[in-house]
Amino acid sequence: MKVILVFFIVFSISPVYAKMYKCIDEGQVSYQDTECIHEGSEFKKKKDISVAQQQTAAAKLNSDLAISAESRRVAKENQDKERLIRAKEDNAYATYQRARQVERQADALEERNSLEQERLDNSNRVYISPYYNRYSIPRRPHYRPKPQHPSRPISTPHLSKSLPRKRK
Repeated sequence: MKVILVFFIVFSISPVYAKMYKCIDEGQVSYQDTECIHEGSEFKKKKDISVAQQQTAAAKLNSDLAISAESRRVAKENQDKERLIRAKEDNAYATYQRARQVERQADALEERNSLEQERLDNSNRVYISPYYNRYSIPRRPHYRPKPQHPSRPISTPHLSKSLPRKRK
């Protein structure tokens, strides 16, 4: 049994040597295991490259990878710098907007104060009729003066007593 198993493994692993043909039919290239009808030739796999060629290819690959890594690093640095510049620009713009808003609020407050002052100035004016003559009595303003608060509270003895409760 072991012999059959070893025999099967050895023959299944062995490389398969079959001929391949590269055929060209109406400008189309195709690969097949039978000979070409029109035009074509036997396709032969290229042999591996020599050790020196492998070493030069590896060195070229390493230099290409180093150049690529350097370009990615430079690109990342540029992106970081641009991001910082954009953040500073956004911060400056926000500061500018806040300053404009504070200025608008100050203008609005100044306007409100001037309107309030004008209203107060107009409220103390006395209207003089065109029919006013020097013999008529001047009228009092149409407002009542505010009562002045006493320096000590007024005692109210009738409120300090508790009211009798209703009995049920």
